Amino acid sequence: MDFEKDKEFMTKFCHSTVEQGAFVIFWISPDGSVSRVNNPACTFLGYQENELISLTVSDIVDDLKKNDWMELLSELKESKKKLFESKMIKKDGSTIPVEIDANYLEYEDDIFICFFVHDIIERRQIEQLLRKSESNLAEAQRLAHLGSWHWNIETNELLWSDEIYRIFGLTPKEFGATYEAFLASVHPDDREYVMKSVDEALQDDVPYDIEHRVVQRKGDIRVVNERAEVTFNSGGRAIRMIGTVQDITERKQAEEALRNALEEVEKLKSRLQAENIYLQEEIKVGHNFDDIISRNQKLKGMLRKVEQVASTTANVLILGETGTGKELVARAIHNISDRRDRPLVKVNCAALPANLIESELFGHEKGAFTGALSRKIGRFELADKGTIFLDEIADLPLDLQSKLLRVLQEGEFERLGNPSTIKVNVRVIAATNRDLEEDVKNNSFREDLYYRLNVFPIKIPPLRERKDDIPLLVKYFTKKYSAKIGKKIETIPAMVMENLQAYDWPGNVRELENVVERATILSNDETLRVDDLPPDSLNRGDEKQVYSGSLEQVEKDHILAILKECNWIIDGVRGAARRLDIPASTLRDRMKKLDIKRPK
Repeated sequence: MDFEKDKEFMTKFCHSTVEQGAFVIFWISPDGSVSRVNNPACTFLGYQENELISLTVSDIVDDLKKNDWMELLSELKESKKKLFESKMIKKDGSTIPVEIDANYLEYEDDIFICFFVHDIIERRQIEQLLRKSESNLAEAQRLAHLGSWHWNIETNELLWSDEIYRIFGLTPKEFGATYEAFLASVHPDDREYVMKSVDEALQDDVPYDIEHRVVQRKGDIRVVNERAEVTFNSGGRAIRMIGTVQDITERKQAEEALRNALEEVEKLKSRLQAENIYLQEEIKVGHNFDDIISRNQKLKGMLRKVEQVASTTANVLILGETGTGKELVARAIHNISDRRDRPLVKVNCAALPANLIESELFGHEKGAFTGALSRKIGRFELADKGTIFLDEIADLPLDLQSKLLRVLQEGEFERLGNPSTIKVNVRVIAATNRDLEEDVKNNSFREDLYYRLNVFPIKIPPLRERKDDIPLLVKYFTKKYSAKIGKKIETIPAMVMENLQAYDWPGNVRELENVVERATILSNDETLRVDDLPPDSLNRGDEKQVYSGSLEQVEKDHILAILKECNWIIDGVRGAARRLDIPASTLRDRMKKLDIKRPK
């Protein structure tokens, strides 16, 4: 049909389209009155046509009161068209969200404002769902400490989600929205690593999955994990990068705490193993006797000193000849102190090789030296919060005396092979049978260490000065070894006891114990028999010993005895030459002259 030739038909066709179409149309006069509506408009608001025509625009559009309508009319005169959202009021008083396309029309000297109205209820519902979805996403990101970002590489525009602003401690105004602004928040020590990782992802399509630190505006440091994918154009050039940032600070802190806890468990495990090994060794060694047995006033005076010092943290120096029971006194101090629930760790400074004593005292790491196949806890670390007993302290090498002094002064040391400082709280009890003041004068013992150790000296009297204790000790040892070997010895003859008290016991209580043990083994009945005492103990009282033989033989016997006591060591602080107070070269000459040779 030719619409141009049949204008009447065209007019009717357009009118039918307006009336029957889906469009909601209102014609408003400049004074705000509704002058014309189509059928969909009546249906939309629930009015009859004549009812709507009697209304004004303010009656049907919620936001267009008289002043607002005049303002809109003025604006439409200039722009001829305006799109805005509002609410239309139905006949029942309810409202419908709408989008109004307002058009300024002039027809035959009349002016009309034509409203094309679109129902946006469904769109509002979608928008509401979208906002809720975005809110849920933002909340999920907040709970997961996870933010998202988009970097347009061509324009260098970088967009962040709200959660990333929180992670970086910035506001949108403070963020420059560029790659360089992002780098400014990266920790300076991590910046080069981040830049290198980004370059690799952009150039070589390497996966971008890194961890680094960021410095917030207030100076707080957070640890983040970044993941991203790069989009390339057809020419293989990177054009955008989209990724996420997750705050993993708490997780890293938890991992660090767990790692520290595991290290502490491993440390305690190693310490427990070391303590177990040490205690097993102690069980094998045994003690000289179970208690201090005495009626002697000198020894009782010494025990009163033990009671006085035990409750303190003062270092103690026990002085006494070999065999007087220095270790027993050290145990007594520890057992009545506040540290009795922790071990008393014993170190014999004379029994350990010089090249191993540092490792024994302070421990070592695996590989610290040849043969260090595993980590070793030192005796000082083992004795933490307990007591360490350094026996034969005079034999400690000079280079280690300075390290011991540091432990006494600062309570700290380092393991061999580990620069980390270890703090300990250890009470030190040292013992020696030597004259330390003389060693200080001879420069074989540090003066400052001597004064540190000699805070509270305790001198144990030798057995020859407390012979009234010999009967008690003999009875105790006889009972002990009789039970041990299954004998029943009930009688100790007076003559035997007199002979034992007549002897000066240069080996002190240890020598007495050995003699009684041997006598118990050799006795065949219920009477203790001692037949192999030294000659000067057989009813000679305090007579001086008279040697038989030539002077040369006496000298040879004396040198032989000293060499045996020193395990045939000639030179050094534990050597026989020092005991004999002669140069080592002189001792070797005398041995050669007297034909003294170490037995094979």
